[in-house]
Amino acid sequence: MIRVAGNAANAPLAAVTLESAVSDAAARCRDLDLALAAGNVGRSGGDPLRFAVTLGAGFAALEAAPSRADALDLVAVAGWRAGVLGLRDDALRRLETIRSDERMRPAAAAVLGLDTDELDGFVERQADDRYWWPGRDRLRGYVCSAGGFSGLGGAWIAPPDGWCALAEPGAFGVHAAGDWWRLDADVWGARLIRLAEAPEASATADPRVSIVCRPDTHLAWLHVRDAA
Repeated sequence: MIRVAGNAANAPLAAVTLESAVSDAAARCRDLDLALAAGNVGRSGGDPLRFAVTLGAGFAALEAAPSRADALDLVAVAGWRAGVLGLRDDALRRLETIRSDERMRPAAAAVLGLDTDELDGFVERQADDRYWWPGRDRLRGYVCSAGGFSGLGGAWIAPPDGWCALAEPGAFGVHAAGDWWRLDADVWGARLIRLAEAPEASATADPRVSIVCRPDTHLAWLHVRDAA
């Protein structure tokens, strides 16, 4: 179970600066402004360093420098991998094409941190399970945590004590310290926003997915039951 806010699928990054990671990726692709792209990832709620590191890994997996079109495909996938929830649909559409391209398959897998032979299964499972990745079962179905104690940089002054699923895929309401918050999440990212009023719960929520709230922690965990 995660002990700090974040997504369980995100392995710790090597000790490297954003500047050097962007420089390494840019050395393999001169057609795009990757410093600007990394900044846009940060402004969109993702992790710029993870974007640069994983994109560099994807470029390194190619036998030659990518074309502009190939680079844009990998940039979209890396942006999603870095936690930009709004890139999910675009990245999955691109991955549907990439996984049929023997030259690009290893690069996309490297961006996602997967073995090449895991790529097809990942794309197929993501079509109906936005929280799946090959390591989920090892963590007993825990996907991510959100919130945390405000005194340590988190969002809440008290443990969360209630939740509900919302109508949009991957969206939940979480109640903490008298306020409702909207949590949006998938396998790679999570975003938490304070709501002005109590949200309307969905009547068609996926029964496998729940938010685990406990009185002894300021974190709320997203959990998927029977996550094999």
